[in-house]
Amino acid sequence: GDYGCKGYSEEVTHFGWFYDLADLNQSHPEVKAMLLQWGRYMVDTFDLDAVRLDTASYMPLWFLQALQEAVCVPIIGESTVTNMTFLAQLQADPPPMGKKGLAGALNFPLTYAAVPAFCGKFENRYWPFAHKNMSFLGVRMDEQLKAPYLDVNLLGNQIDNHDMDRITKNCGGDMSLVRNALVWNMLAQGMPTIYYGTEVFETEQRNSFWQYGWSTETLGYKFLKTLNMVRKSHNVGKSLLAVVSATENTLIFTRGRLKKIWVFLNNFGNTRKSVKYCLPKKIPMPYYWKDALTGQHAKFDARGCLSTRSTEPVVLVCKHSIEQ
Repeated sequence: GDYGCKGYSEEVTHFGWFYDLADLNQSHPEVKAMLLQWGRYMVDTFDLDAVRLDTASYMPLWFLQALQEAVCVPIIGESTVTNMTFLAQLQADPPPMGKKGLAGALNFPLTYAAVPAFCGKFENRYWPFAHKNMSFLGVRMDEQLKAPYLDVNLLGNQIDNHDMDRITKNCGGDMSLVRNALVWNMLAQGMPTIYYGTEVFETEQRNSFWQYGWSTETLGYKFLKTLNMVRKSHNVGKSLLAVVSATENTLIFTRGRLKKIWVFLNNFGNTRKSVKYCLPKKIPMPYYWKDALTGQHAKFDARGCLSTRSTEPVVLVCKHSIEQ
């Protein structure tokens, strides 16, 4: 379902079959009523906080609006498109101020730019030029801020899911690339979504998880826990994002009006031992800056460049004194 695709037909999308899956006719009064009743039943019975709605673009917008109203918790719709205006209509029709629909949507327009930007190895039929291109990811992040979304904070950021290869597999097992991608997923504007098993760097798409023992001591789990703590302690949730710099191999962005979180990412992986990030202008002082991931204080040279001794991601948080 993408307006820009040659031959796109909304009629075929809504009234045709989705592969070999049965297609319910939501316009039938009894079918519509039962689906709305079932949605509310699931929320009430299992005390759900939110709902992920698969294949949302294959349902008419009027039904999505009715479903969101019926279930009374946020619905995040899946629509595997690159067109941001198309995706925005799930939240409001027409976007951004039309009749309210679903609360949010999975952020496929950025998924299809982020995964190849970090990993390179990605079956991307939309943007082959996104391969190892952080600059393009930066452009798409900027475009998202200007797109007609009703609420950009309810776009579900993701770097893998049950229908695509795991991020660890896409990145060829390069843990530096995986961690850079995870930091982007957790700190870019939107709602971070983590597919089960990512915390143990699973490579199989739909493998069972019980055999891992639900450990909270794995490196991946602790890494995500740290990022979650950064989000909470620095009130990242709905804070503003600004792309500061985006080159082929590096991406720098900030969160918050006072730019109190600076995120430095790269796609070099294990191919080199250091990275130099140079800013368009010096980072604000007199604050001290500390890497939330390592606890180390950041040091900038006279030109305002940050040099690292590895290709690991850097998340600088603002401190008012060197002792903090």
